[in-house]
Amino acid sequence: MKSKLLILIATLAVLLTGCDKAPDGIIKESDLADFLYDLYRLEAIIDMNPEAFPTDSVKRVAKQSLFQKHGITQAEYDSSLVWYATNFEAYNTVHKKVMMRLQDDNKDLTAEMANAPQEHKLSLIHISEPTRLRCIS
Repeated sequence: MKSKLLILIATLAVLLTGCDKAPDGIIKESDLADFLYDLYRLEAIIDMNPEAFPTDSVKRVAKQSLFQKHGITQAEYDSSLVWYATNFEAYNTVHKKVMMRLQDDNKDLTAEMANAPQEHKLSLIHISEPTRLRCIS
């Protein structure tokens, strides 16, 4: 009876911690998906607005603020990428979540462009193109 109780407790522990597969010290799937979503958007903004990000140091400050927003360090991010590189299924799950969010953004912007007056369409195109490029790649 005691061994069955231990097996039950161990099974419950595995099930409760199995939702996010990353070990301690590695950014969890949901958190990494949120970070990558913001990172891809930031990179698109930087690419589309070179005058606002004229130097590498300005770009670096923007990315550092993203790390602060998510409460992670560059070292944690790097370690996590190494772990996810060897755990492709987990990375693929993260990647799909990010791509779905970016595709949803693209659909929303496309619908907004279709309904926008002509004078506003140029500014919307400027905003939507980075997301579209990131979704395709």
